[in-house]
Amino acid sequence: HLTEGQFLFKGIPTETEKLYSIIKILKTPAIKKRLQSKFIGRVEEFNLLQKYVERAIKGEWYVVSIVGEAGIGKSRLVRELTETYLLKKDIRLMKSRAYSYTAMEPYYIFRNILSYAFNISETDTIEIINKKIIEKCSTWPMNPQEVVLTAGYIFSKELSAASAAPTDIAFEDRKKLIFKTVKQIIFNLAGPDGKPVVFIFEDVQWADHSSIELLNMVIDSISNIPIFILCVYRTGFIHSWASKPYYTQIFLKPLSKEETREMVSSLLEEEFLPGDISNAIIEKSEGHPLYIEEIVKTLIDDGAIIRTPFGLE
Repeated sequence: HLTEGQFLFKGIPTETEKLYSIIKILKTPAIKKRLQSKFIGRVEEFNLLQKYVERAIKGEWYVVSIVGEAGIGKSRLVRELTETYLLKKDIRLMKSRAYSYTAMEPYYIFRNILSYAFNISETDTIEIINKKIIEKCSTWPMNPQEVVLTAGYIFSKELSAASAAPTDIAFEDRKKLIFKTVKQIIFNLAGPDGKPVVFIFEDVQWADHSSIELLNMVIDSISNIPIFILCVYRTGFIHSWASKPYYTQIFLKPLSKEETREMVSSLLEEEFLPGDISNAIIEKSEGHPLYIEEIVKTLIDDGAIIRTPFGLE
């Protein structure tokens, strides 16, 4: 029974069916809905990201990395920045993410960039994609055949079949074409209206080699355009832009003990927590937000945390 052990019932006799009334609440689960904490800590990091985006809005260019271990809160920081700040700004926002299973797909993290640039959807046919690219290139100083060919390489589709562009290009020449075309696309996105462009690349540590090469090239060559590039990756990822004067790294540390207590209170929607509960979670989680959520969820599922009329126990 779903209510077993939670309420004390009294039977009510009727002629047709058995009814019950609740006469006492024994205990209730600590929480039933999906765990969701408010944004805890990271105030300094959030403000730093805002500062560099604001500079991009004023016409400057910046590259920032958010670095940290798995479960440290990188994605939550990006989500908070996006939902509470970026979406309220007059910018062009493009987000992309690598996955462990895309490590062998060339240029994967740039597919969303091209999709945004040419308004390409997953259901578009080859003919429609070609048409969209050619129409867009009529407003940009770009060779439509080269763009179609580059998009074909990045999307891993034979888009060039509908154009006159050659497809048997040597590997190094193909790479040069892709680098040149993507760079032109990015510069055109920042276009004559001067609207800043914000690129967010998440889980870059899983990106394929071609994507990393292209990302290095883009970061090496940006200048004099309002652009902000945010790269998010785990500790240990190696890149070539660390020495750039327009680069900043934000390293996320574990939450403090006080921040951990605050997060647990937020997850459980309880301001006051028994000391043994919060101390145990602090010790086991070591300040990693993902671990904090998982530990709290496990304690709830196992019945180690229950809610009584007097609070949690």
